Amino acid sequence: DGTILETEDIDNIFSVTVPFETDSVKIMVEAQDPKAVITGLPLDASTLDVGKNDIVVTVETTARPQKFTEEYTFSVVRKPIPGTTLKDLTIIDDNERELELSPSFSPDVTEYVVTVPYSVQTVTVNPEKEDSSAILEAPEAPVAVKVGDNEILSTVTTQTKIASTEYKVIVKKSSPALETFTATTMKKDEELEKTDLNFNPATDSYNMLVPFKAKNIKLDAILNPADKAAGAKVEVLTDTSSELEVGLNTVEVRITDAEGNSYNYTVNITRDELLPFRIEHEWFVTPAASFYINGMGASFNGGINFGFTDDSEISLLLKPLRLGAGAFGHWATGNYITVFSAGGYIRGGYELSTDDWYEYRWFLPTAFLPRIDLGASYMHYEYSNVDKTMNQAAFYASPGVRMNFIMPFAPDLVVGIDASYVLHIGSTLVDYFNLGLTVAF
Repeated sequence: DGTILETEDIDNIFSVTVPFETDSVKIMVEAQDPKAVITGLPLDASTLDVGKNDIVVTVETTARPQKFTEEYTFSVVRKPIPGTTLKDLTIIDDNERELELSPSFSPDVTEYVVTVPYSVQTVTVNPEKEDSSAILEAPEAPVAVKVGDNEILSTVTTQTKIASTEYKVIVKKSSPALETFTATTMKKDEELEKTDLNFNPATDSYNMLVPFKAKNIKLDAILNPADKAAGAKVEVLTDTSSELEVGLNTVEVRITDAEGNSYNYTVNITRDELLPFRIEHEWFVTPAASFYINGMGASFNGGINFGFTDDSEISLLLKPLRLGAGAFGHWATGNYITVFSAGGYIRGGYELSTDDWYEYRWFLPTAFLPRIDLGASYMHYEYSNVDKTMNQAAFYASPGVRMNFIMPFAPDLVVGIDASYVLHIGSTLVDYFNLGLTVAF
């Protein structure tokens, strides 16, 4: 009728509500850039349906340094015919839970969306008419819903049956979902790293990159308990017990619902190539007890070890080689003498893995590491029987062996039992045995 309407602008969305008598609107747009191209507008007035009508306008301008496009939406809600509206509309599932309508209910909005999980078998729609004399047609019994979109209609008709308004609820039922979807890289029976694949029923492909040392993969696919109770099943179709190939490996998982519909999901696992060599390191600390012929003491070692990773393409004889450096402090007493010493050393070792000896058990060693430490020390002696002190620099040598263990509660730590013989060669020869506990990380 030529009336200019006032709109509410929120994030480039202009909203307005018009009475039923308004059957069309004309939108006039003028861009700030006179050279801009405006698309999306009809040549004449836009005819309105009852309910929400979205008219999208795109403005493309070249006035800026780069081409710029802005999109505007004119949302026009045309009210239903008077006497054919609902006063309220609710929907509940088979567990008597009220479901959330999108958008929220308004008598002027005639289409809604509700999302439910797979475990929901039926929903009940409860429409309430505004005009008590109007005729309401709606499902009276619970409506069974299947996976996908389910359309439920409620129609309000005037008493004279000359006009009606149809309200539509689209119930979107999800496919069965996994509560747990994780992939754990394995080296024989030892777990290396667990990855949560963050399952989403709408995502049918997942990707992960694993190092060369990951020999195989353990995939855990566990259904949501409610979906399982509703008849869904899951199975891993690919045998994951065999060793992964270098490059792409595909694992398929299938979920089947109670109606026999199948949903396939793929996990693409890329195993790293064997590199010429790669260096890894570990920090270690070793508190220990010291044992002399005529006394005992304590020592503390700490340092760093370097070695080749499992995915290094080098000789199998060189791969277990370990080199490092460290420092120590030592105290002992016995036979009228107290000794303080400190020093530094370089370390050479050779790690012998037990992977091929027996299956992994947390209480069995995962490796033996024979090694030797060579360095220099400074020693201070105190003689209690003659009130005398003496200092000396010495050559330090310590052969030993460490047994490594990996505890289930701390898989990133290596705990070792370390036994060694220590020799200080100077003007006075000092030797003793150490027995300690190593923590490496």
